[in-house]
Amino acid sequence: MGEYQSKACTFNDDIQGTASVVVAGLIASVRITGVTLAQHKFLFYGAGEAGVGIADLLAEAISKETGVELGVARQNIWLMDSKGLVCDSRQDKLAEHKLHYAHHRAEGGCTSLLGES
Repeated sequence: MGEYQSKACTFNDDIQGTASVVVAGLIASVRITGVTLAQHKFLFYGAGEAGVGIADLLAEAISKETGVELGVARQNIWLMDSKGLVCDSRQDKLAEHKLHYAHHRAEGGCTSLLGES
């Protein structure tokens, strides 16, 4: 816990602000299309802290929408960074904020989403 977390309410506009606007837009699209968030596969081109912040809020929205655990909600959210698809078989060390999205890839390594359901 941060030193001031229990004393002051803070809001990180770069991460939380951007995430709230993006997820609000996605929720609005559900109302228009009738297609739930859980029915989509999301790919983030960029896996910095702001992108992962959006992915985290999206996963929370999917979890709330479906009642599934957060880990299950993350299964259709993928990240791509400068080294390719973020998956658990990558040889480079992944930054801490990417680890929840490092999916297992049995076939095809980390180069393609083809064949994923």
